[in-house]
Amino acid sequence: MPNKPTSRNKSKFDYGAYFREMRDTHDLTTKPEDRTWNAVPPIEAEAEPHDVVLYLGCNVLRTSHMIKTATDILDLLGVDYVAVGGPAYCCGIVHNRNGDIELAETIGTNAIRYMERYQPKIVAMWCPSCISYYDEVFEVETSFKTQHFTEFLVDHLEEMNFVKDVPLKVGLHSHMTHPKRIEEARAAVTLLS
Repeated sequence: MPNKPTSRNKSKFDYGAYFREMRDTHDLTTKPEDRTWNAVPPIEAEAEPHDVVLYLGCNVLRTSHMIKTATDILDLLGVDYVAVGGPAYCCGIVHNRNGDIELAETIGTNAIRYMERYQPKIVAMWCPSCISYYDEVFEVETSFKTQHFTEFLVDHLEEMNFVKDVPLKVGLHSHMTHPKRIEEARAAVTLLS
């Protein structure tokens, strides 16, 4: 009998159940024809280049209505983009937090390589956990510039045509522990001003 390969899941955390619950929530809240993002990485030779990748991470599937809003904004701006997200695009933070460091690094590297197939100039990142993991923990080299989605929107603020004033007060939760988090918070304040 051949030797069974050693699992890199040292924690024995049930990642399958974790991601299955996420997909189930998504499937209950989003019709297939309403999905505006790619959940499956492209075959390298078949990936169509785009200027921007909207990187959603994996957890955003729990709130897929927010993805639709983000992609609607990019469509209105006429941005050449592709949106990607789901378990195949996990950054690895869940694995890292469970102590499965090697597995986390492999998964995080894979997500970067999948995005690189689109040859983007910019990856606009949605998920704060992914941003924090890539910036502060993993610190992987990429062939593209990254920025938070709010920063991307601020860079395109002059192109936006606001059609309705929304006189509401909002609370902004931000983390001021890292220079990039401070920039992201400033971008959010600018958008809300």
